[in-house]
Amino acid sequence: MRIVRLRLSVRGPFPCGEIKEEVYARSDPEDMLEHLYVETCAGRAELVFFLHEDIRGSAEVTVLRLWRRVTSRDPSWRTWSVLEVGSIRDIDPGKA
Repeated sequence: MRIVRLRLSVRGPFPCGEIKEEVYARSDPEDMLEHLYVETCAGRAELVFFLHEDIRGSAEVTVLRLWRRVTSRDPSWRTWSVLEVGSIRDIDPGKA
């Protein structure tokens, strides 16, 4: 499994539930999204994407591409700035 964190600077309310639904709705099979965690705190939002291990080295690019599709739904969402995108760590159940 590949885990990628997308950290945002947000203005105004951040509709966690709506964002989560939109990420799942906009994801394609080639995104290999398995799970998503969303949290907000003090003008920042953090989305943690859990992607299938077969995504390999394209995990961060995939998350950014998916995020662009999500923000195309609502122009106000495009005002949020991406502060950081990066892999947290890879999880290989066979090596645990």
